[in-house]
Amino acid sequence: MAEKIVEMNEYKKARAPHILRSSGLGPCICVGADYNKSGYMVHYPSGAYSLKFEKLLKDLKKDVKDKSLLKIYVAGGAENPKDEEFTEMILDARNDCLEKIADAGFKPTEVRWNHPDTTQTLSLILDEGKAVYNQELDEISEYE
Repeated sequence: MAEKIVEMNEYKKARAPHILRSSGLGPCICVGADYNKSGYMVHYPSGAYSLKFEKLLKDLKKDVKDKSLLKIYVAGGAENPKDEEFTEMILDARNDCLEKIADAGFKPTEVRWNHPDTTQTLSLILDEGKAVYNQELDEISEYE
């Protein structure tokens, strides 16, 4: 199985047997979708308007014929407990993400917001139709 890595400010699509993976998710938000062995994934900075996130939603509206087969996964969005203004921005970005998904007519299957001082990885294993979340302690904490 070949992996397609989705870096910050990227949007990629793939079909099984590929795996879509985005890592290093701290405050950034990653949205991954799996539909009928096709995968869609975007990784964008919290608080930044993302045309790539809009493209993912547009592609889903175009491609998804049976919403019961669609799985949407959300990761990232870590707060900074030592910075109220930053945390407020992150909470707004989280809400905006979920509202845009709902406004497009979809509902997330699973949302795992990240914890401070950790990074996440979201992987879509398309031939198995599943998502894997991994979380680890951030060696270089931006909150110190």
